[in-house]
Amino acid sequence: MKTWKKILIADGILALVLVGVLGWGVMTVRKQASEDKKSDEGITTAETLEEDTKKIEQRGLQEAEEAAIAEEKAEAERIAARKAEADRIAAERAEAKKQEEEAQAAAAQAAEEDAANNRVHICMVGDYLLGTLVDDFSLSPEGEYDFNPLFEHVAPYLGAYDLKIINEESACGGREFGISGYPSFNSPHEAQDAIANAGFNCVTLATNHMLDLGPEPVYSTLNYWRGNYPQIATVGAYDSQEASDQIYCFEKNGFRIAVLNYTEVSNGGSGGYYGVPYVLNMLYEDEVRADIRRAKEVSDYVIVAPHWGTEYQLAPDDQQRMWAQIFLEEGVDLVLGTHPHVPEPVEELVREDGHHMICYYSLGNYCSNQALTESLVGAMADVTIRKTPEGVIVEDFGVVPIITHKQRPFTTFLMRDYNSDLSALSYNHTEDPEYSYERCVDLVVSMYGDRLRNYW
Repeated sequence: MKTWKKILIADGILALVLVGVLGWGVMTVRKQASEDKKSDEGITTAETLEEDTKKIEQRGLQEAEEAAIAEEKAEAERIAARKAEADRIAAERAEAKKQEEEAQAAAAQAAEEDAANNRVHICMVGDYLLGTLVDDFSLSPEGEYDFNPLFEHVAPYLGAYDLKIINEESACGGREFGISGYPSFNSPHEAQDAIANAGFNCVTLATNHMLDLGPEPVYSTLNYWRGNYPQIATVGAYDSQEASDQIYCFEKNGFRIAVLNYTEVSNGGSGGYYGVPYVLNMLYEDEVRADIRRAKEVSDYVIVAPHWGTEYQLAPDDQQRMWAQIFLEEGVDLVLGTHPHVPEPVEELVREDGHHMICYYSLGNYCSNQALTESLVGAMADVTIRKTPEGVIVEDFGVVPIITHKQRPFTTFLMRDYNSDLSALSYNHTEDPEYSYERCVDLVVSMYGDRLRNYW
């Protein structure tokens, strides 16, 4: 019994021990499992945290990139806006500048047009001196005259002028009175056609040769001008007292420019000799002074074209200087002299009260068959006048040198278009051993200097 009891007690203790061991084991297993679980959870949490961190970093990078892109876009928009504003301002300034320049150009053009509308350009050439040889060289085998080549090289320049004057040295009575040269001249009507074709609009007729064959060829000359070229004015010779009493005025751009023309001598006698004192204007002082005074009453500017001086003399004589003072006293504005057949100087004379007068003592020949080198050189007067509120002023005056070229047919050049090669072809070498292009150049340069125009 006691043994059984002891066995039971031992079994009980053993059972308790086993239960305790089992419980401890279970607890250990559970603890281990718990620890293992916790370890696994820790690993999972670290991995998750790392993944989350990466996600956060990636999101941050993405957001930073998006922010950078947005900022870049915003900066680009700001730059574009600033550029657009700068372009707008530049465009406004450019438009303002363009408008200012256009306004200035319009003002300048208006001023130029206004000046042009108050400006007149005047030219005159000297003696249109024909003769037997010039006539013959202008005659075709069929018996027709053609003087147009005499103006072929000068006419293109005449378009720059308004008032264009030429001195018709001899009557152009035509074949009816016989074509003749020195000493008693009468020229073909075709010589007048050439003047008209060249573009001249005023012809002076008061010369020492106009009455070589009496009044009738003069009347024929005037009738031809009136009948064929009524737009061309003639002064200095007339076929009635009524015509002689008229003061011719060239009108343009609000200007009235009076042109008077007289000759100092007449080889064929004065008009009074023929009983027609009006036929030729002579340099008679009382009549000249009276005409100038009447001209000043009806015009803005007075030109006197005297046929005066000493032939072949390169300087004005005492008579020319005396008449120049008379013209100055009476208030003449411009003197355009002819007759000496050689050029003479141009001067600006001033009256005591300050009135200025430009005086071309001699324009020489426009064309001729004369042998002297100096007779082949002409001086085309070049004068520009302008009307101002204070009156008419001379803007500029000078000389365009011209030269007669002797070949078949005769012609005249602006000296700027002439040269030694052309000069060598002129038969004038056989008439004047001292003739040369260089000598012609020296003459105009020494005489006119800085007054030369359209030359260099």
